[in-house]
Amino acid sequence: MNTAPPARPLPEMRCPLCGGPNGCLPAATGRFDTPCWCRDIAFPASLLAQVPADKAGRACVCAKCAQSAA
Repeated sequence: MNTAPPARPLPEMRCPLCGGPNGCLPAATGRFDTPCWCRDIAFPASLLAQVPADKAGRACVCAKCAQSAA
């Protein structure tokens, strides 16, 4: 399995946990230098452990799921 991060954001616009929109601006623009809400918060390891293996490091968790884990 390839665990290297992608060279640019993937167009994964759905939260891998709830399936709702994740609001990921880098995924929408295709650029990692695009500011996004998620850069100002810490995601608990317990939350990230719930992300399915095929979406880990490839799809962003949404703000609703992140807030519910805090």
